[in-house]
Amino acid sequence: FGCADTSASVSQTINPAPAKPTIGVGGSAPYCQGQSVTLTSSAIGGNRWSNSATSDAITVTSSGTFTVTVTAGNCSAVSDPTVITFTPKPGTPGISKSPAGPLCEGTPITLTSSVSGGNTWSTSATTDAITVTTDGTYTLTNTQGGCTSDVASYTANFETVPAQPTFVQSGDTLKATGNGAYYQWFDVNGAISGATSANYRPTHSGLYYVIAYSSGGCASTQSASAWFSGTGMQTHGAGEKVFKVEPNPSNGSFTINLNQSSATHVRVLDL
Repeated sequence: FGCADTSASVSQTINPAPAKPTIGVGGSAPYCQGQSVTLTSSAIGGNRWSNSATSDAITVTSSGTFTVTVTAGNCSAVSDPTVITFTPKPGTPGISKSPAGPLCEGTPITLTSSVSGGNTWSTSATTDAITVTTDGTYTLTNTQGGCTSDVASYTANFETVPAQPTFVQSGDTLKATGNGAYYQWFDVNGAISGATSANYRPTHSGLYYVIAYSSGGCASTQSASAWFSGTGMQTHGAGEKVFKVEPNPSNGSFTINLNQSSATHVRVLDL
């Protein structure tokens, strides 16, 4: 008799390969520095990202190329690569003010961006410069390539301008009345050095006027000019000889009191 071979049967299961995943990108380009982007796999479960994360979605904050691999059983599939590029945002713009000097009520100022184009102000203006007349904090951003800078700001506080002062002559002194923090006296030659108080004692006859200033330097309208009539002589230094004229000013009749016992020659001129 001959011998017959008997073979054993083998059962083998072939698992289907998982579908190739796709990557969904949250938002739309441009992606700007400081922002984040969410990448989501089309597969639920079994994901492993190129950054080693195993969640269904990842959040990225820096530029790079990303893939996701999905595994089912012993089979896997890899997505096409997704490139994310973050664009640097523009530098914070500078804000300059003109004209120079104090901010005075009623006088407009111009705020100008250091960058030409792409500007947006808190007033909704999109020009490179705006005109400002009221107190407040004004902000500015600059947008380039779809990305927006950090916020720049300028705070305007306008000072109240003092009222137009008046002044009178009281004896040998000019006395100003007004609401200025300080004053500046003027004669025909211009501003008088050191004459910044409400009262001023002139050294000679002539036309005078005064301007009042706020503490920040806002100037009032100048006062009316008036003639100061001085009678007498002002000297300086040790050993000076001084005399007093009364009344001062006078109507043409006055008395001269000498502060000395020696003979003195006095000449009276009508200026």
